[in-house]
Formats: sequence, C-alpha cells, structure tokens
Amino acid sequence: MSVFTILKNSFFAATTFACLPLYGQLSNPIPTPIPFSDLRIHLSEFAQIPAGIRGHVDNRARINMIREIPDESGRLAVIDLNGYLYFLDEEGNHSLYLDFRNYFTKFIDSPGKGTGSGAFAFHPEYAENGIFYTTHAEQRNTKTADFIPVDNSRIELQWVITRWQTNDLNAPVFSGTKKELVRMDFTTAIHGTQDISFNPYAKEGDPDYGLLYICNGEGGASEAGKYRNVASKRSFMGSVWRIDPEGSDSKNGNYGIPADNPFVGEAGSVEEIWAYGFRNPHRMAFEQRNGEILLFIGDIGQHNIEEVNLIEKGGNYGWDSREGTFDYNRNDKKVYPLPAADNQEFYYPVAQYDHSEGVAVSLGFTWLANHSPRFQGQFFLGDILYGDIFHAPLEALEQGKQYPLKKAKIITPAGTETVFNDFVKENRVDLRFARLNNGEILLFTKAGGHIYTINDGTSTNPDNATPRAAFSITPGEGGDAPFTVTVNASASSDADGDELEFKWDFGDESEVQQGETATHTFTRRGSFTISLTVTDENGYSDYASRVINVSGNTVNTAPTARFTVSPETGNAPLLITVDATGSTDAEDDELTYTWDFGDETEAAGVTAEHTYSYGGEYIITLTVTDGKGGSDHEFHAFQVKGVTAAAKPNTTGIKFWPNPATNQLTIFSDVPGKASVFDNNGKLLLNSEELANTTVLNISTLPAGIYMLVFEETGKIHHHLFQKR
Repeated sequence: MSVFTILKNSFFAATTFACLPLYGQLSNPIPTPIPFSDLRIHLSEFAQIPAGIRGHVDNRARINMIREIPDESGRLAVIDLNGYLYFLDEEGNHSLYLDFRNYFTKFIDSPGKGTGSGAFAFHPEYAENGIFYTTHAEQRNTKTADFIPVDNSRIELQWVITRWQTNDLNAPVFSGTKKELVRMDFTTAIHGTQDISFNPYAKEGDPDYGLLYICNGEGGASEAGKYRNVASKRSFMGSVWRIDPEGSDSKNGNYGIPADNPFVGEAGSVEEIWAYGFRNPHRMAFEQRNGEILLFIGDIGQHNIEEVNLIEKGGNYGWDSREGTFDYNRNDKKVYPLPAADNQEFYYPVAQYDHSEGVAVSLGFTWLANHSPRFQGQFFLGDILYGDIFHAPLEALEQGKQYPLKKAKIITPAGTETVFNDFVKENRVDLRFARLNNGEILLFTKAGGHIYTINDGTSTNPDNATPRAAFSITPGEGGDAPFTVTVNASASSDADGDELEFKWDFGDESEVQQGETATHTFTRRGSFTISLTVTDENGYSDYASRVINVSGNTVNTAPTARFTVSPETGNAPLLITVDATGSTDAEDDELTYTWDFGDETEAAGVTAEHTYSYGGEYIITLTVTDGKGGSDHEFHAFQVKGVTAAAKPNTTGIKFWPNPATNQLTIFSDVPGKASVFDNNGKLLLNSEELANTTVLNISTLPAGIYMLVFEETGKIHHHLFQKR
C-alpha cells in the first residue's frame, strides 16, 4: 500500500483529521459518501489558452470564465486572471482582445487567490450597443472607494467594475470607451468580487431585464477576525447585488439601484443587496423550471461544507452563523448539529457536500442542448481543486430540502474512463463550467488553459447511428483470486457498419486494454466493474458495464486500521487511552497492533495508555498487521495544551527547515527515502525524488496554510506538520 493511499484513506478522512483544532472540522459532518452514477462525460478538446506574455509569476494560463458573445458570430470570450480578455473563433483559435494592463496602471494579479481580471458580462443588447462589463483588482488606495468594509482597520486591495463600449463589434482588438461603475475596498486578497451576470431569461419589459447581478465575497473577513463585515445588510461584502448598470441614481451616480430591490429605503442597509449571508458566492446560474426563473449560487465554505443555494429576494443564507445545514462556531471553526429550536430565519442549501469530498464548489449549469439525452435536465457542478463532477436533476433542487448529489466519471479524448483529478497533470484541477446559448456545457481547467466540449456518448445526428456496446465474460461467474477472465465485445454493433474501437477498463486500477477481446487476471478479492467503451469512426460512443465478484484468500486482503483517543484533548501532563478495537480484517486474521505516539514513544496491544508530559501537537500512528504480512495505518492529529517542551533534535529520519516556510522547504535525510506534501484532504501536492542528503522543495505555489510533510523510507513512515506563510 502506497503512502498516498494510506494518507488518503486514513489520516485525511474527516473522521480522523477532525481532532486537529487548526482545521476546525467536526468529525464527518456528512457521513454518506457521494456515489458514482452511470453518467459518463465524454471530453473533446476545443481550445487551449496559453500563458500570457506578462502572465502570473508562475507563468501559466489562469482562465476563469467563458461566455458566448451574443452577436450570432459563434465566437466565445475567455477571461484570464493574468489580465487578458480573449476572443475565440468557432475553430477555437484565440486572439487577445483586451489587455487590462494597458488601461489600469495599478492592476494586480498576485497573490493569485483573489486578484486579477476576474469576470465579465455582455449587456443583453450587446449586438446593438457594444456594451460589456468586467471586474478586476487594483492596489489598495489606488482611488477613493465607493464602498469600504464596516470594519476598515485592514484593507489589502480594491475590486473595480468597469463598463466598456466598443465602437466596432468586428474589431479584433478593443477600441472604444470605458467608465468605472463602482470601486470597493476589501479586507484581504481573497474572496473579492466574483461572478457578474444578467438574467438570460428576462425579456425586454420584464422587471429583471438589463439588471446586473454581482457576487461579492466577504473578503476573507472571517479568517481575519473582522466579523462586523459579514452577515449584515450594512456590509456590502458576502452578498449578491442587483443593480441597473445603465442607471444613475446610486450614491456615486455611475449606475442605478432598482426600486424593487429588497432593502431600498431601509436605513443603514446597502440598497444594492439582493441576498446576503454568504462567505464566497463564487458563481451563479440562472435556470428556468416550469416557467419560473431560478437563481442558484455556489458558495465556497471555510473548513467544512460546500453549498448550492437557491436564492430568494432579501434572503439571509447564514454565514457565519451557519455553514451548510450546520451550526457554525467562529471561535473553534467547527460545525455542530443545528439547535433543536432553530429560530433563525436562514435559507439552507438545496445541495451540499463536506470536505471529505472536496474543498471548493464550482457551480455549473443545467444541460439544455438537444443532443446528449442522458444529460437532459441534469444540473452539473463540481469541485474546483479536485475536479470531481457532481450532478442532480434540476427538478429535485427545491428550497427547504437537500438533494443527495451523485458523481460522474469522464471519458478522456483518448477514450479512457477516469476522473479529472487523475487526468489533469496539475497540482489543482481548477475546474470551471460554461454554458453556451444552445444549452451545451463546456468544461475547462483554469491552470492548464484547456477548454472541452462534452457529450454523453450518444448521437442525435440523423446521418450517423450511435454504436451499441455489449459484451460477454468467460467464465461468466466469479471465482477465487487469482482469477482470469476473457471479455468479448463481438455482440457490439453499429447500424452504419462503421469500424469500431474497443476499450476495456477492468475496475482494479490496471491499464486500459484495447481490442474486441481481452484477457485479464484479478489478483485480489473484491467486486470489480468491467466497463467497455465502443467508439465509431465519427467519434460517437456507447458504454456498457458488468460487475464481477472475485473471492478466496489466495491473495491476502490487508486489514483496516481504526482507533479512538480518549480524552480528545486536555492539559499536560495528560494521560490518554487509545483503543483499536474498531480495526477489522476481512479474513478474520489475528491482528497485531503497534502504536507511535509522536513523541518518540511506542507501545503495543489493541489498547494502550500514554502520558504526554508537555503541550504541543502530536501525531498518533496505529499500525495494524495481519498474520500474512498485510498492514494498514491510521493517523490522528492530537493537541495537548500547556507548556511546550524545549526544542529537541529531530530524530525521526529527517530534518526540515524553516517552519513556518515561505517559498522553499529544505529537507535533510540521513537515510534513503522520499518526501511528499499533502493538504488537509489528502491530496498529494508535491513530492521529491529519492532524497540524497539535502533536497529543496519549491512550495511557492502553495497557498498559506498548514500542510503535512510525509517522509517514506523502507518500513517506516514519518510525518510532520509545517506552516506555509
């Protein structure tokens, strides 16, 4: 078992990492894992945006939003956080339309989590008037802001919304005029102005026609302890605005405030607000259901829950009293069950997931295109960092209910079934969604600059029949491992007589095989899904799968390590008891238990006691081994309060410095091994080759936070927490 598998399955499961107060996560808020559905999303690469000539310091593309230009040209517009607005033709060829640095001398795109050129929106009458709007970040104090935080003791930057009007719709480079609509001060460089959008379903004469919705994050105010800036109608932050960008009755006279906004005329309230109580309303999606227009917001959580919210006029969505459908405590950053008598008038999410599934929601849209009938009516969303794609029927997303999401897998352009986290060769997937006017959805990955069209593998082209996948397995029943099967896809067909391509995935992490027939040996017991993808000459596909059960003890199944700690924390000297009776072995082998208490002390036995003499953060490791040599590990991060012991030499195989670190982490090892860096959800971020004396890890791309440094040598795993500033 690899160190990554151990950490992903054990240490970073929400049930174990919860006891580290730094992360403030209650143990497993949503215990039921999100299952995979039978949807397969077939990718075809449409375009790739390169790193700009004056891009971000790490020299990569950072595309953030895609929208179709509403002029019937079929072109797309793509904004890059590095300061670029591109136009793409129907073949995916890009050209630079607008460079923000040519217009804003104080433009900033670093640090990268909340700066740059963020969003844009075309006026509904763009084809006639040439008007569009953008957001971007500038240095603090560039100009006097129209809005400042209620607690303005800390200001790091400004976000600006600009109105542009081109004098030639067909010009390859922008030429025209610009006007500043509004300028806002934000507490920190995260969670600034996010999405801006018009209601695409509003018709001329409707009350919502031509009104611009704006998502403003709470500027990192919660992280900075500036709580007066959140959960208040007096604060412009953490809210969704609705303005008339062509009006003039705002305080600065550059835009209008619709008379039917919920807080117009309410003393002390920000009249631009349509809804509030958000942490980071990252993206919005307008949808239409049974004639009713709905607005959904994806709100990125802090340490616990990711939300999809259905927006009500004037609604309070709970941050920072609530995170998802849980009570949030700002002091320990944990979530708890809602109080028995929940008298607060909050709106709760219609769908949610916790940080055992992902860490930042990427809101998508409902599929509306005529092709790909398996997608019809499905509302897609995902996780920004890990790239998992979730979906739910639009019809099921109702106020007052939480619909259980499902996950879809992707079929790569090469025909391999996988998930984005394994497909994208980046530290972060940075998944985003876009929807075209015909209802198709595009997927794109920010850092890689890749833009994909998608389909469900079926064809509605009258000139091409979709192939049909079918196969047999010999032997048809399962057996004891090692178990060899032969699969045969000769029953697959294509009505056009096209030559078919066959790809097999045996569901056990083995390599994909090709050909009408294939042979494979399962070396371990378990239930495995064998899947076949057949593709015709025009690129249309079909998918079939069957489950095979492999039993027997020929190949040993490793045990599962589980343990509890009592008490969960306390003051030094602290006596604790660890209990591994929750560990299991599928074959009922007798188990041995070894404990490492993280302070150079070890013990054995299913239960053990240990006294911590000094305060500090320790990592307790349980290693469970069966009689055939199979083993598993589980880790608990454990905090002891009180006076910390004087620093002692690191005797666990490696030394590393500095801690906290900024851009580099220097690691010294006196034994051969490999070092890896994981985040708090078990995602592998960085790793080194085998260490030889001194190795330097470049951690400049990591955001500030707490990380796990893992050093793996023969027979041992060492783990240390370090801080990135």
